[in-house]
Amino acid sequence: MLLPEHREALIQRRKEHPEQRSQMAVLEELVLIKNYAILPIMLTVVETSLRKTQTQVTDNALKKLYLVAANILIDRIVRDISETKKLLREQGIKVYEDEKIDGNLRVKFICRGYEDDIAIVRDVVKSEISIKIQRYIEEIAQQLSARGKS
Repeated sequence: MLLPEHREALIQRRKEHPEQRSQMAVLEELVLIKNYAILPIMLTVVETSLRKTQTQVTDNALKKLYLVAANILIDRIVRDISETKKLLREQGIKVYEDEKIDGNLRVKFICRGYEDDIAIVRDVVKSEISIKIQRYIEEIAQQLSARGKS
């Protein structure tokens, strides 16, 4: 609760300096932080799957297609990790620790001088990874389909 004179001072300060942002992370920034934590895990999942497929001795005719698609997927994930890092840096956010506690992910960060953390439950991490991989696959399929039509 603000005293009336403090409220007026706050309103006046916001009018004088509208460009100043809150120190706390806003929703879009929290999504960036979450992606920054989840994308490397997703990269590990895809790389592990790729290695398993490479080492399998099989006469599967589609193995080469899967390997090529997995490598394209890895390239996209790496690109998105770089873009996410750049956006975080531009926003003045530093993620300095992520740790797994009982399978849950805890991410600590500093946002414009304000220290905070977020916790992501294991099931949310798994579903996020699944959704993101599906989106990447759909993007790749659309691009391949568009190339085939031209």
